[in-house]
Amino acid sequence: DIAGTTRDVVEGSIRLNDIVLNMIDTAGIRETEDEIEHMGVKKSLSLIDQADLVLVVLDGSRPLEVEDKELLERTEGLNRIVLINKSDKGCVIDTEGIHISAKENHIDE
Repeated sequence: DIAGTTRDVVEGSIRLNDIVLNMIDTAGIRETEDEIEHMGVKKSLSLIDQADLVLVVLDGSRPLEVEDKELLERTEGLNRIVLINKSDKGCVIDTEGIHISAKENHIDE
């Protein structure tokens, strides 16, 4: 009941040839004093530990924040793909990953 707060996970499945992928989109992981948003962040962290593959989405148009660095550290050694979003705005971070633009529907080869 608090506007602008992500606390639920959104789940869906897609099929790529013979592989079924169960996708889970979670709340962003960041520091917050909002109790409800904090619950969403805790759920996100819990799901990382259960995932077979983690897609880490970073905003490439601004410098990495402390939470971004912590997320990269937390997922290091896991099966992960780092996606650097907002490539249409130019990239200011020096992090290995696949550059994408959700707005322009673009993914680097």
